[in-house]
Order: sequence, then structure tokens, then C-alpha cells
Amino acid sequence: MLSEAGCSPQSPGAPLLIVGLGNLLMRDEGVGVHVVHRLRDAYRWGSDVTLLDGGTAGIALLDEVARADTLWCIDAAKLDAAAGEMRWLASEQLDTSLGSGVSMHQLNIADVLGYLELMGASPRQVEVLAIVPDRIEPGLALTTRLEQACDRAAAAVSARARAAGFEVAGSRQAS
Repeated sequence: MLSEAGCSPQSPGAPLLIVGLGNLLMRDEGVGVHVVHRLRDAYRWGSDVTLLDGGTAGIALLDEVARADTLWCIDAAKLDAAAGEMRWLASEQLDTSLGSGVSMHQLNIADVLGYLELMGASPRQVEVLAIVPDRIEPGLALTTRLEQACDRAAAAVSARARAAGFEVAGSRQAS
């Protein structure tokens, strides 16, 4: 289900769109969605940042992504690394030829970016925070490793947003 994570009003040309991707019914595959929810719950974001629970929306993300100047996606990805490890991947590291990519979704963010490239509507900057899953199987809870990675990922995304000049006002629990 495509839903805004409730941080700022969706506006055309939002400078930063952060999209959490994944299937919440398949344990660690839903880590991106969990991270976006933690970002929404733990931090206050300026109007220049939109958080979006992209779930497994795939092609339904086209309009939202096309309006973004900068796109950061958070997703489970098969990488040559241990479960719970994270890597930022630049758009140049993603295979945007249709039908491929690092995501485990049938129609993944690389496919969406490939379509946008063909339409001439790609965001100026695209990065993916790829998190290596531990277990992809039916279930609602993240594994312990991914639960810990989720907290680290939320901290990393908020720190990166601050460093890039976006408004991130601390932690809601601390205010």
C-alpha cells in the first residue's frame, strides 16, 4: 500500500523523498518500510522532506518519484555482506535496465527508475540504502539482526539528511 508516512504535506517537487520499500508479510523483506516508520516516529522533518511508505507499490511509485528532486530509497537487498549490513548505493550502481536491480520485489525501484529515465523524468539524485536481510519467509516480525539494523539505518538516514542540509529536528522522544 502506498501511503505517506505522515511527516510533511506531499508537495510537487519536494526536494527530498525518502521511500521505504518492502513486503511487511515476509519478515526482513519489509525492513525499508520499518525504517521509514521509525524515521516518522523518532524525528521531526522539515517541509522539504517527505517520507513515504512505498511497500511493494512498484510502478505505483512513478508519480511520486517523478516529482522528487532527490530520492533516497531504503530496501532489503541481496549483497555480498552479512545480514544486517548496510550500504548506500548511488544511482550509477543500480542496474536500471528494465527487469533487473538489487531489490527483491517483482517490479522494483530500479524498474521504476528505468521507466522514469525513458520518460525524461528522473530525480536529479538517487541513492538506495540497501540492507542485507537475514530471513525472507512468511512472518511479520523482523529478525533480531534486522531489528538492530533498522535502528542504525534510521540514525544513518537522519544524519545524512542533516549533513545534506535538510531540516531534521532531533528525536521526538527527546523533545
